[in-house]
Amino acid sequence: MNKYLNKLKRRKLVSINETSISYLQIFGIFLVFFGIISVISAAFIESPAGISISFFITMLGFAFVFPSLLEGNDGLSTMRIVVFMMTNVICMLLLKIGWAATTESLSDIGLDEWWMGVIAFVFGAKAMQSYFESKMAVTREIPKAGMAAVQFSNAEIAKLAVEQNKHFLKAKFPNIVSVSDAVHDLSSTESHVVALYLKDNNTVGIPDKLEVKMPGGVIKTIATEIIKGVGTGKIQINQTDEIRNGESYGSVCCIIETDDGNKKVVTAGHVYSKGDSTNYHGELSLKEQSPAQINKSVIGNWFFQMINSKTDVALSSIDHWQEDSKCISFKNKEHYEVKDSDVAKRTRVIMISNINRPKEREAFILDYNTEWDVEYDDKTLAKNKIIVIGAKSDRGDSVSVSSKGDSGGCVYEPTTGNLVGLILGGNEKFTWVLSLKEVFEEFNYKLI
Repeated sequence: MNKYLNKLKRRKLVSINETSISYLQIFGIFLVFFGIISVISAAFIESPAGISISFFITMLGFAFVFPSLLEGNDGLSTMRIVVFMMTNVICMLLLKIGWAATTESLSDIGLDEWWMGVIAFVFGAKAMQSYFESKMAVTREIPKAGMAAVQFSNAEIAKLAVEQNKHFLKAKFPNIVSVSDAVHDLSSTESHVVALYLKDNNTVGIPDKLEVKMPGGVIKTIATEIIKGVGTGKIQINQTDEIRNGESYGSVCCIIETDDGNKKVVTAGHVYSKGDSTNYHGELSLKEQSPAQINKSVIGNWFFQMINSKTDVALSSIDHWQEDSKCISFKNKEHYEVKDSDVAKRTRVIMISNINRPKEREAFILDYNTEWDVEYDDKTLAKNKIIVIGAKSDRGDSVSVSSKGDSGGCVYEPTTGNLVGLILGGNEKFTWVLSLKEVFEEFNYKLI
């Protein structure tokens, strides 16, 4: 039997999508052949009833052979079965009328002028069936592959939103000075937002949501948080302070030890470059070294300076190191690595400046890994990986905890005693802090 069926398939007499033929389909094939033979036989003996019954047997066989004829979006469809049977009934009636010698019109079987209504009913039922199937259809999820199959967290979607929208936003709204993927509520599925920091209070046209195009083409949205009136950010030097290079003043951050055992004092790189963004790329040559002063007394020579998109740091040698120095010690401490949880709970930190009062000021971590355009005396430099702290725990209501003269000062987390980073500068609402971990590890400098 299977050999015979395979032969039929090869000759295209039977075409079935399934990889194997079920018993019902085999039964249907027999019904089709039997029905066709019965139609021919009934035609020869001129049997109207035989013609109509043979036609029905043939169509019933097709329903078994091709079960998808009666299936909708969710399997077997009752509506399709009804339409199929009604169509068969009409066809059987027409065949019987056509072959019966005693029947000359539809009125002879009681249809008369209503026969069009029956046809309209059948086609109307089919139209209704198609309409409801399309409306109630559930889109089947297509198996995904590659990046389209990767699940993205709300934090990752926020990062994508920043990457895809920040340049457009800054071009469209020049008063946007920074775009950040900021923590909103870690206990919520919408854990992150895109924070838009404005230098003024003009929010006209700024969107409350951003679209994000995901791998695979799916479009998602993420909310924005607008922080108004942050002002223009600058470095904070050039007032009477503790450490200086000539007429350029700043604050002391901490003390480090080089791999040869020498102690160095740490401050902002632009203190050495006198407010400019010039980058000396690390350890200075003898020609580049100049006297460094603390409290207007020479303590040694400038030893190191680096300003780039991620850091702004300078080191000075200390010719006469005193172990009882008043500088806060970070010996046996680590660099504090800011995380989402610090922003969510607004981790408290302490900022120390050597001249402005009070010298110790409390602040809160409000954002991190942010990008800002920083104004130096010679030009504006785009900088990233900036930690944002403020005097209040709300980004919208915060004010800066630093002012001119605080550049180079230190910020630490009081519970662990670990160093958060060095003060770069700030604006009206926030103080900017740069982590020193990466540059210190690169040059093998150790906190003491």
